[in-house]
Amino acid sequence: MTSLYMMIFNLVSFQAIWWLGVLWGNVYLWLSSLLLLGHFVLSKHKMRDLRVMWFVSLIGISVDAALIFSGFFIFSSTPVWLMVLWGIFAISLQYSLGFLSRLSVYLQAIFGGVFGTISYLAGYKFGAVELGYSMTNSVIALILIWSILLPVLIAIANMSAVNRGQDDQSITQ
Repeated sequence: MTSLYMMIFNLVSFQAIWWLGVLWGNVYLWLSSLLLLGHFVLSKHKMRDLRVMWFVSLIGISVDAALIFSGFFIFSSTPVWLMVLWGIFAISLQYSLGFLSRLSVYLQAIFGGVFGTISYLAGYKFGAVELGYSMTNSVIALILIWSILLPVLIAIANMSAVNRGQDDQSITQ
């Protein structure tokens, strides 16, 4: 599959997984998981993508878990769908969100602060999550978290992808 088609598949999968999770929680987890698995079936860089997904998702899930355990986020049930969303988001940093790595760290921080916050607030508006603090405090905290988190995740994704040639060649041999 050409890189353009992979970028389109990634973009569509990322959006579909976000909407499935936010609107229906764990109900369509099977479909979200299939979309994530579909990425690996189609990818020419399976090991790179797996490594990026592993490291970035681990950090993202850990941050969300800390926010859940601190009472910042409140879910009615365990949001397993959020782990799948972190998986596709992580991979997206090398595909449909790859353009972010070409931006300065300052612009990455702005993108993270704005769009990371908007994503969680949209989840709140659709009833996927409750906020344990006031809207003002939640927005300020999310802006701060995502202004730091996105540049860090981009750097980790880029570092994790460095040895892709060796890993991907070993799969095809």
